[in-house]
Amino acid sequence: MADEPQTASERIHEIYEPKVRQILTEIGDEAKRRGHASSGPNDLTDEEYRWFTLICKTDGEPDGGVDVTIIIAESGVHDGVPGGINFMLDVVSYGGLVIGGVAPYNYTDAVWVPEKDEALVAERWNVFTSCIDPAAIIDEIGKHFNK
Repeated sequence: MADEPQTASERIHEIYEPKVRQILTEIGDEAKRRGHASSGPNDLTDEEYRWFTLICKTDGEPDGGVDVTIIIAESGVHDGVPGGINFMLDVVSYGGLVIGGVAPYNYTDAVWVPEKDEALVAERWNVFTSCIDPAAIIDEIGKHFNK
């Protein structure tokens, strides 16, 4: 029996998972340079592909930690209309306080790009990653830890 062809979503996962993990590793490394603890990246995939790195003020102190999560968001999950994707970054502390995040073109008609158009997906990835600065993310997490 021949293998089933990959879906567009599976292809995007295959291409972007290593890139997502690299960004989360860079954020974790920046946290460690600042004296914080970091674990991850970890796979937290459910109905969408997602990975997170946990940043803690110090080792052994997961309560009060902050999850930095990158999601390959799918339009079918969010809007009920399949076929579109976007990339999202969430920075959320223990207890649900939103510290930061980015979702290019969120709340606009341009929020989704067609998942089958590899060039548009790559362009959206570039827009997304241009918004991510590991040092700035850890600055904001540090402010949260020092409250």
